[in-house]
Amino acid sequence: MADLLETIAALLTPDRIQKAAAFVGESPASTQKSFSILVPTLLAGLLKLLSSDTGASQLLNLLNRVGGDGSILNDLGALFGGGTATQTTMSTGRDVLQTVFGSKLNTVADQVASASGVQASSASSLLNLGAPLVLGVLGREMKARGLNASGLATLLQGQQSALEGRIPAALSGVLGLGGPSVTAARTRAVPIEAPAGPSLGWLRWLLPLVVLALVGAWLARSCGPTAEQAKQAAQRTMAKISLPGGASLDVPEGSFNYNLARFLANTADTAVPRTFVFEDLNYQTGSAGLTPESARTVADVVAILKAYPTAKVRLEGHTDNTGDPAANKQLSLDRAKSVRDMMVASGIDAARLDYAGFGQERPIASNDTDEGRAKNRRTELVVVSK
Repeated sequence: MADLLETIAALLTPDRIQKAAAFVGESPASTQKSFSILVPTLLAGLLKLLSSDTGASQLLNLLNRVGGDGSILNDLGALFGGGTATQTTMSTGRDVLQTVFGSKLNTVADQVASASGVQASSASSLLNLGAPLVLGVLGREMKARGLNASGLATLLQGQQSALEGRIPAALSGVLGLGGPSVTAARTRAVPIEAPAGPSLGWLRWLLPLVVLALVGAWLARSCGPTAEQAKQAAQRTMAKISLPGGASLDVPEGSFNYNLARFLANTADTAVPRTFVFEDLNYQTGSAGLTPESARTVADVVAILKAYPTAKVRLEGHTDNTGDPAANKQLSLDRAKSVRDMMVASGIDAARLDYAGFGQERPIASNDTDEGRAKNRRTELVVVSK
């Protein structure tokens, strides 16, 4: 198995380090040291992210933000050059870091700065540059090896021993490292009866590979469920979710609405944006009209959002690459708006709901196969604030 640290280090040539150093106003030596700390820190952060119930889906979405296939690595000279490409990459990097580290991001940057001898602002900029670089390498490995979500998680977990000793002790403490492996099994999901508190934090390191399998299940959904998917859905264990205000929902454990409700209930998990991919949300072929069977899914989301009135979300539509790109983008926008309009009609304040359509711009799988195109046809709910 490839050593990701060595792979990334090989990309950080002296010329690129020199450009990065000039960009942030630090010496090449201290800039090199910063990267030697922040790269394993980013990989450790991604491993920590995978310990959450929705971690694998979040990681796939982060990869999608930087192209998903490693194409960002094609012109690293421009990435480190300080021009428009650098600024765009840094903006993407900030969003990635917020998802990975959440409220700990500023502390992470401070610790990287302290350990490498650069200014905190320089450490922050280098982290912004490093995050897309690390994800680009993961995306390239994922494409080259034909990995799915579970395979990508296994690749990352295989780097765990290599990360040991590469991260300063103080920074390890900030990240909460040193707990059980994320491969440890958890036998069942925890029912939601009340908002989760810090005392349940240890559960986040008991992520089973079963959760990764569930992520693979939602990746296989298209405009309508197959017979096999319907059979699997029927076999899933149902859970009763008790919501604030007295309402309750019966949904499958590990499903879209189950994970959304758990996240909003968990006051200890404040990292946003957080992306969830709709299940059982289907449209009439080639249109923005929802099928009658999709009404239950939307109704459950409405119930959850009513129970957490401070949450704001963005609905994002995506398509495969079949047809005209401009038409696909408009269709994805219309579909996201269709869901949003249904929610507004059901009593959710329109000010809490944003929507966007990206068409075929952000695939999460290859469009060369029917299965890949089915994975790319999806609608996502992004929690932008709790």
